[in-house]
Amino acid sequence: MVNPEGVQTEGMMIIDNEIVGFNEMFRRFINTPTELKNSIIIQSDRAVPHGQIVRVIDIALQAGIGKINFAPVARDD
Repeated sequence: MVNPEGVQTEGMMIIDNEIVGFNEMFRRFINTPTELKNSIIIQSDRAVPHGQIVRVIDIALQAGIGKINFAPVARDD
């Protein structure tokens, strides 16, 4: 799961509970075994810039991940 957290600095994502930047995210996606590289789930809050989410999608597609899913974030109202 990729989680571009709004509370983090732009360009930092959380993958499997570890903070990574765009380059590390691409490296992890590329090095994922083919049989596990079928989809990702993107979860973000409203504060994440649209461009950051688009960049995550682009990197996933470049790494060969063909299915992109989105999951809602529970809001603290």
